[in-house]
Amino acid sequence: MYGLSKSVRQTLSELRSFYGLRQTFMYNADMSGSSSRLMREGKTHGGKSFTLRILTTVEVFMEIIHNADLWQFQDKTQIWTVLGNCSFGNAEVWHVTKDRLHRRRLGEFVDDDRYLRVVTFELVLDFDASMARYSLQPTAWSKVDGASGYWLALEYLSKWRRLIEEEKTRQFLIKDLRMWPDRLPWSPSSRHDMPMVVWVTIAKPRG
Repeated sequence: MYGLSKSVRQTLSELRSFYGLRQTFMYNADMSGSSSRLMREGKTHGGKSFTLRILTTVEVFMEIIHNADLWQFQDKTQIWTVLGNCSFGNAEVWHVTKDRLHRRRLGEFVDDDRYLRVVTFELVLDFDASMARYSLQPTAWSKVDGASGYWLALEYLSKWRRLIEEEKTRQFLIKDLRMWPDRLPWSPSSRHDMPMVVWVTIAKPRG
């Protein structure tokens, strides 16, 4: 699966069917057709909102997952996090387009209810070579009793955290610079500041 380790690929297969899931999360590395626009603009179109392709660090994303509202996660099938609950504050991030990295602040993507909403994320090291996106959709848990569903969601996200940490640790040790993105705006010194690409949802401006 697009340069991922064998153990991570195995865990991904397990997560696809975790407690009744039926491969409802997706990845898509097709960079032809409509996906070429995604690569060029780093943005989706349509509806009342759009998503932006954001470059951050593993540490920031781990905090976002750790502080996720699990009730919202089950209901909305996205990672909803109150940014104020995270330790990193208003972190510096970059909107990734084909030609540029646009410096932003994570707080710019918070909605009126103070939530940051992560729709999908990517795992591959070189974000210019691939944009395989993973979407977490625990729709099979809608009939599970409330408390049980909460603990299922917690276990599910914990498994994802461990998977991401394992894969990013492996990537940090890669010596072949050809496998790294050419335009990473910082030099990682550990697994924690390895690059992580997430897609966040924001409402379209009115009018």
